[in-house]
Amino acid sequence: MMLADLKGHTLPRIETAPLRELTPQTTLGFDCLEFAHDLFGWRGRPWQEHFLKRALELRPDGRLRFRVVLLLVARQNGKSAVMIVLALYFMLVLKEGEPVLSTAQNLDTSQETWNQGLELLESVESDPPLVAKTWLGAGRNAMKLDNGSRWAVAAANRGGGRGKSSPLVLMDELREHLSWDSWNAISNTTLAQEDALVLGVSNAGDSRSVVLRDLRRRAVESLDDPDTQTLICEWSAAEDDDTGNPLNWAKANPSLGYGLSLDALRVAYETSTEVAWRTENLCQWVNALEGGPWKEGVWESGENPASCIAPDSEIVLAVDTSIDRAMSYVTAVGSNASGRTHVEVIAMREGDAWVVPWVNARWDAIGASKVVIQGKGAPATGLIELFEERGIPVYRCQGSDVTASAMEFFSAVRDGLVEHLPQPVLDIAAKAAQTRLTGDGLFMFDRRKSPVDIAPLVAVSMAWFVFAHSMEVSETESSAYESHGLMVF
Repeated sequence: MMLADLKGHTLPRIETAPLRELTPQTTLGFDCLEFAHDLFGWRGRPWQEHFLKRALELRPDGRLRFRVVLLLVARQNGKSAVMIVLALYFMLVLKEGEPVLSTAQNLDTSQETWNQGLELLESVESDPPLVAKTWLGAGRNAMKLDNGSRWAVAAANRGGGRGKSSPLVLMDELREHLSWDSWNAISNTTLAQEDALVLGVSNAGDSRSVVLRDLRRRAVESLDDPDTQTLICEWSAAEDDDTGNPLNWAKANPSLGYGLSLDALRVAYETSTEVAWRTENLCQWVNALEGGPWKEGVWESGENPASCIAPDSEIVLAVDTSIDRAMSYVTAVGSNASGRTHVEVIAMREGDAWVVPWVNARWDAIGASKVVIQGKGAPATGLIELFEERGIPVYRCQGSDVTASAMEFFSAVRDGLVEHLPQPVLDIAAKAAQTRLTGDGLFMFDRRKSPVDIAPLVAVSMAWFVFAHSMEVSETESSAYESHGLMVF
């Protein structure tokens, strides 16, 4: 085959098995495609038509089979068109009078899809016009159709979509959801609907994409389960595929030859970093969990799902914030029943404004002795005064403590003295963290060089260090920074 004739794959590489042959009697996809063509002349590309038939597959009783649909495909392949067609089909045919919600981590993304949908509706000649009213504003675009249906843009946060009920939720850029807050808030808007869909759209994620990673894992485990209510359609290159071979590009770019040119992909290949090319254009999950501080299997050996802090143990908390200040974490450390030290992430959310009120409200219930925060030059340093204003004891981890906390925690994990729960956010950080040498045999965890957010690991290492040296610390509470100088990591 000549490469000039190369076409993208119509069928996804990873796909939930259909219950039956796809016909107008077994899926509403045919009706949806006919509707889109009749309304505004849209003909889908082969992959888009296949996806819509799968997304609207019916059970034998006539109900929609799936409640969660995951669409994973490389960028610039026409995901937005699929989202728009589904939204219009729900509003004008399947669920007249009901609201549709759109969201993305970057609100501009969901607003752009909404804008394109509005333009299509306004281009349709109708008396009265299909669109009865629009509301335009920062983060609150919404439209109301003549039949009472609505399409609104909701913020991708813990408050987004709360109090609303919707039969269709469109969640773009699912790879950017670094916590479950927005997914839990917005996806629950479909619970009261008998036939409802949450459509999660994305290219491949990375080790920070905890929501997409977990949803994808569970969907892949259920590919052949006839009772599953989650559909996954993933157009991607296989992990061991040659990333420079255009034949493999066709697996992840189903629009290749249908509006997306081979020349455009060549330019992207020649000008992108390897990680960007693989995630953005081949829809491959790049394994960033290589080269962490411990040898393979060491961190995993400390996993104990039953571990918890013993009732009579001292508890030390620590707080750390990601280098981009996008996420903050509260960790707890104490002795467990086996006499080992238990480390755990007990809270994580976007930003850092929530941290002090959250800890303050639970301080007495937790019974911790102190909170540990890096004392100088770290994203969470500014929280120290806020804690102290509320009378919460703070230990400033700084100077030689920064390297000591990393090195001694490293040794404790290596020697089997630490146990932890199976927590992806901490596990990923532990397996991917990079270190930086600061002297002869001294090192610290390096935020900037690490391929993922390692703030959870930094926090547990500081809490572990203070807990392990609690007797020393109580006698030398004054700052080590005065005699050892500043170390920023």
